[in-house]
Amino acid sequence: MSNESRTLYVAQKGEAVPWEVPVQKLRHGEVQVKVKAVSINPVDAEHVASRASEGCGVGCDFAGVVSNIGEGVTSVKVGDTVAGGVGGSNVDAKMDGAFSDTIRVKAEGLFTFPQPLASDKSNSIPAGPIKSFEQAASLGVGLGTAVMSLAWYDHLPIKKDSCHGYAVVYGDLSALQYMIIQVTQFLGFKVIAVSSKNGEKLLKDAGASDIVGYNDADWKDQVRAIGGNQISLVYDCTSSSETVVDAYSLITSQEQSYVNFFHPFNRPELRAESLKDNVRLAAPSYFTLHQDVKKFGTSHSITAEPGLIEAREDIFASINSLLENQAIVAPPITVIGNGISSIPDLFKELEKDSDGTKLVIRL
Repeated sequence: MSNESRTLYVAQKGEAVPWEVPVQKLRHGEVQVKVKAVSINPVDAEHVASRASEGCGVGCDFAGVVSNIGEGVTSVKVGDTVAGGVGGSNVDAKMDGAFSDTIRVKAEGLFTFPQPLASDKSNSIPAGPIKSFEQAASLGVGLGTAVMSLAWYDHLPIKKDSCHGYAVVYGDLSALQYMIIQVTQFLGFKVIAVSSKNGEKLLKDAGASDIVGYNDADWKDQVRAIGGNQISLVYDCTSSSETVVDAYSLITSQEQSYVNFFHPFNRPELRAESLKDNVRLAAPSYFTLHQDVKKFGTSHSITAEPGLIEAREDIFASINSLLENQAIVAPPITVIGNGISSIPDLFKELEKDSDGTKLVIRL
C-alpha cells in the first residue's frame, strides 16, 4: 500500500488544486474508503480561501465503499457502502480531506445504511429516501451537526416523539437547516422554518409545519403568533451578529429551552441582564466530532468540550439509528460532474444562489 498514490485536492493560493499523494496508512480503528461521490459545503470554500488552510486537503462530505480495514475494526467490513464527513483543512493532518478518490476515516464515524448504496445515473435527483452514493454524500456535515447539537449539547433523546412544543429553524435553504428540520420533527417538535419562501415545498417536505419568510418585516411576530408560549428550541443556521440576538429573543417557553448557533466564532453579544435562566446556549462545531482540537491556522482553534470525545460513539449510534429506520431523507441533488477532475466545478457552482439543492460530484 505504501507505493500506491491517490489524488487529493489541496488548498493552494485560494484555489483547490489536485496533488498526487501517497495512500494513507491505516491506524487502529480506521478504514480506507474508495470514494464514489462527494458534496460541497460553504465551509469548504471558506477553507480554500483562507491562508490558514494552505497545503491542507479539503472537503468534508463523502460516500463510498470500504476498501480496507485497520486493526480493531469490527463495525464494518470490506465491501460495505458507507458515508460520512471528515474534518477537511486539518493543519494537524494535512493529507486528510474528502475531496480525494481514496480517504482514511475512523470507523466509529461512518454512516451506515439498511440497504447497500448504488450509483444513480441521473444528474438531477429529487429529495427522497437515501438509496444512492450521490444522496448519501449530501449528509455528512448537516446530519452530523444536527444530531450532535440536539443529542449532546441540548441533551435531548434522539427518539421519536420524545419532545413537544415548537422548534424554530432559521436559515437560507442550507443542508444544515434541512437536516435540523427533519431531526427536530422526528423528535416531536412542530417546526417553524424561517427561510426564503422560494423553498417552501422543500422545507415542508423536510417536515416543517409552518414557513415564515425571513424577508418579511414582521417575521418575528409571525413566529411568536404561531408558536405562542411553546417555543423551546431555536436553531440559527446563519449566526450573523444580528440573527443570534433575534434567535435568542424567540424563546417563549418557561420550560428548559435551547438556542443553538451555527458558527462558534459568532457567539452572541447578549447582555447578561437579558439572559434567561431556563435557556441553554450552544455553538456546536461539526469538526469536534472528528478532531479533539480544530485549528484554523495559528489564530483560531476550537477544542472539543469536556465529555464530547467520550460521547462520539453514542452520537454516531444515534445517527445510524435514524438512517436504519429511514427517518432521514436526502435533499435534492444536482450532479455537476463526473470524476475527481470535476472538483473545481463544485466551487464555481457554489458561488451561485442556493435553491436548497445539494451539489455533488460523482467519482
